[in-house]
Amino acid sequence: MDRPPNGHPNYDRPPYGRPRPAISHTARHRYRLGAYNRPSGYYSRQWTMGAMLPSLFRAQPYWLTAPGAYSLRPPPPGTRWVRVDYDALLVVDSTGQIIDVVFNIFY
Repeated sequence: MDRPPNGHPNYDRPPYGRPRPAISHTARHRYRLGAYNRPSGYYSRQWTMGAMLPSLFRAQPYWLTAPGAYSLRPPPPGTRWVRVDYDALLVVDSTGQIIDVVFNIFY
C-alpha cells in the first residue's frame, strides 16, 4: 500500500477522523486583538493547509486560548489554534502541520 508523504494513513484528515474543510476559508466576522509581533526574521505570508508552521509561531504568545471567543471550533486533542498576522491557524502540536486556516479573522 502506498503511504502518503508523511507516512500516516489518515494524512488527509485532522486527528481523530474529523474531516477538514476542502479549502481554507475567510472569516465571516473579524475581531480586534492586541498588537501582533511576528518572530524576528520572518515576514508576512499566506499560510496554507498542509504546510509546516515553524516552532517560533507555535510559542505561547501566539496561542488563541479561547477559540470560541472568535467563533472558532474547539481544537481536537493534540492541536491548537494560533494567531499568525491576521489569520487563525489550527496546527498539530507535535509537528506544526497546518490543518485549518481562517483568513483575515483579526484586524
